[in-house]
Amino acid sequence: MKTKFFAVMLAVTLAFSCTACSSKKDTPDSTDNVINRANTQKTTDTEKSTVTDIARATDIETETDVYTADDIISDTENVEDTELIETEIDNDTSQPQEIELAGYTLTAEQVELDKSFTAVSSDRITGEMVGDTLYILDKNKMYGYYISGTSAEKSSELKLNSDYTKIDADSSGTVYLSGDTLNAAYLAEDGEIYETEISGKLALSDTADFGLVFSRKSDNVLKYSDGDTENWVLTNMHDNDTRKGDFNMISNIEIVGDRVFVTGSSAEENNARKLGVYSTDGELIMLSDDKTSGTGIVSLTNTENGYMACSHGTLALWNYDGSLAGISTSGELAKLFGLSDTITLNRLFSLNDGAVLALCTMETDGKTQPVLYRIMGF
Repeated sequence: MKTKFFAVMLAVTLAFSCTACSSKKDTPDSTDNVINRANTQKTTDTEKSTVTDIARATDIETETDVYTADDIISDTENVEDTELIETEIDNDTSQPQEIELAGYTLTAEQVELDKSFTAVSSDRITGEMVGDTLYILDKNKMYGYYISGTSAEKSSELKLNSDYTKIDADSSGTVYLSGDTLNAAYLAEDGEIYETEISGKLALSDTADFGLVFSRKSDNVLKYSDGDTENWVLTNMHDNDTRKGDFNMISNIEIVGDRVFVTGSSAEENNARKLGVYSTDGELIMLSDDKTSGTGIVSLTNTENGYMACSHGTLALWNYDGSLAGISTSGELAKLFGLSDTITLNRLFSLNDGAVLALCTMETDGKTQPVLYRIMGF
């Protein structure tokens, strides 16, 4: 789409830049982007982020980063998830096997990552899919991988100036980076990162020109559309007398098609974790009545038969009406992936062939590394 729905209200400023970034899929030009960039200016060379040209030989693969405990603290709410996948299966002989979940037969196959990397921590990895390119965000680095069948070819590596915790793309395919206390930024066609004046996390629609802005500490969820900004249905969340909506804290928002999925704390049920399903206009379609059904949901994506969701340690299938069809056990996921090691699910993406790409992390030889699986059958 060519509409720029932030154009009227936002003056975009440049925060930092990087050298050209190689990718298998070009990012859109400036006229396609959600945020008006008419007033952007480039930073000085000393403020530029750096990007690695994968065609050149580098020492990145052998570089060891040292992080302190403070470095890996997320600005998102930590969700305790005790159902990480652990089972006694021999790594040398185990193979992915089909499982039955909610009446569906699920199968999985691993996607081999070319030139992998060591992640900061298992729960900080997240990503976004634009065309055939998977962007993986890991604290202050972003990696690009071209996905083709069961292979993922590394195409770019970008050093960021901030520790972002959310990555999303708008209807034009422009990638945005954001965090609770950070100004959102976007990846431009020229491979540079530009900062905006929007503070907080961005959840963007990939089918229409609108987005929702939220943070763990914000009192209101804001909606941007057609150059206008307004409060969305979740307002005054911290005030028991004037609150509108069912949440007093938002931990995550995902916009999938014409549905908005909200995970957070219920104001009326002693801060129980809930999942709310809304229309894009803000009409509540479903609020989970099981206090555990919304716990730890970190990603959702639409499929032919409904929505597939994951926490860090479970896989769930949801019907299109927002009702929960079924949720896996840790043993079932271990069988699906053919693993004996602990694995963490981080984000899900629908592929054109009907499969779902699962971005995960796994501990291998004391290091946390990303792993990818294609899940079929739902």
